[in-house]
Amino acid sequence: MRQWIVPVLVFSLASIPAPAGTLGGFGDIGAMTRWEATGCTKPRAPFTFKPDVDAFNRYIDQVNAYTDCVYREASDDIMEATSAIKSGARRAEEDVLRESEYARTSLQQQLRR
Repeated sequence: MRQWIVPVLVFSLASIPAPAGTLGGFGDIGAMTRWEATGCTKPRAPFTFKPDVDAFNRYIDQVNAYTDCVYREASDDIMEATSAIKSGARRAEEDVLRESEYARTSLQQQLRR
């Protein structure tokens, strides 16, 4: 009976969302974060009462252009977000290291008295 407790516990813990940072006050970054393309216009499917192969082919060309636009925009946003996250992590590290150095210096000065 105990054999299944550990795998179930591990599986249960793996399904708990890990803490994530925030990105510019937009809330937590995680699986529930929703991204949408803003610079791409989604094409509308042609609606006709008669079959129109040429209109459908033009629509497919627009679909392909739209998906290319979405992936280009997503790629650009990924690069920007990655840069912002790395920069924020670097600032957090620099801040805590500066504070710890100040605390160390203060302690050393107090010990010398």
